[in-house]
Amino acid sequence: MSAAPTPCEGRKFYVQTTEFSGGVVNIKCTNDGYDDDGTMYDTVDDCCTANFADLEECKIVDICNPTSEPTENPTPAPVTSEPTDAPAPKPIPVSVL
Repeated sequence: MSAAPTPCEGRKFYVQTTEFSGGVVNIKCTNDGYDDDGTMYDTVDDCCTANFADLEECKIVDICNPTSEPTENPTPAPVTSEPTDAPAPKPIPVSVL
């Protein structure tokens, strides 16, 4: 039997570090889980203040107040349609929405 999930009121924040190939490191303050070996913080502000010199650099994952994840750097190019073999015989008007 597994333990009941921790309600949001009981969650604490910690620094999560993820290393990617090429030496890229992603560091964020999160309350998604726990860190057995690290410091736990009562608030996200405490976590960011203790670990980031520039608070604007602090990435936050708060599973109790979810937001969209930041995009990877650089953001991948959008997928576009394949070009046709031949151009259209006449220009195709583009409507503005």
